[in-house]
Amino acid sequence: MSIGRTLGDLVETVTMPISVPIHFTSEFSKSLKKKIEDKFSKYKEEELEFKDINFQQLLKYVNDLKYSLDSEEIQNIFANLIVKSFVKEEKYGLHPAFSAIVSELSPLDARNLSIIYEKYPSESFAMVDYKAVAPNGSYTTLKQNIFLENKDENDLDVQTLSIENLERLKLLFITDSFKWKDSKYNKFRESSFFIKSQLDYNKRKEIWRTAKVPNDQVESWVSDIQLNKKTCELTTFGRLFCSLCFKEK
Repeated sequence: MSIGRTLGDLVETVTMPISVPIHFTSEFSKSLKKKIEDKFSKYKEEELEFKDINFQQLLKYVNDLKYSLDSEEIQNIFANLIVKSFVKEEKYGLHPAFSAIVSELSPLDARNLSIIYEKYPSESFAMVDYKAVAPNGSYTTLKQNIFLENKDENDLDVQTLSIENLERLKLLFITDSFKWKDSKYNKFRESSFFIKSQLDYNKRKEIWRTAKVPNDQVESWVSDIQLNKKTCELTTFGRLFCSLCFKEK
């Protein structure tokens, strides 16, 4: 399709001045050009519209592409935004903020958001904090906003940073005012961190008991690991963003 080739040429031109080795930049530009042409080829002529194009926004998508050299996920999002700028049924849903949001996503953020959209496009899902709770009710949060759906990244702290960034960008909404039935949270009790923490606290109790410390003192010093149950879901804005950035023809 000619528009696909034209935009592909534009992408190749815009991405050429990047300060990286010429061979690498050239391959990057060719890859993006082909990606855009392939996406355009999936649409019939009557599905596209070439009037009322926001060229300022379109050029921003193209320009921002050059900062995604090392991320296939981010490249794919920008390519979808560029192509959908011409799709009748989707172009008017494009928001000017999308480009700024994409520029603040890490590759992990993009993968996590894609997983959430694929598995929970219109429903909430279970999320938790891990907390150490003392008998008097006081507690310390050990880990928060635990996300276990992405099996390729098992570092809970790294995942928390990603989830909280998606929440900061208003793509996700997290609350503890609504909770799923308890069985939805079993997977969080089966995580290696939760199991290890439970064992560590049980061992600590035994050490104090072996030292003949009064039981009431042991219980006041040593906490149990518990779940602070939460739910998470895509915001309305997040659903629109995902439908345009991740949904393929």
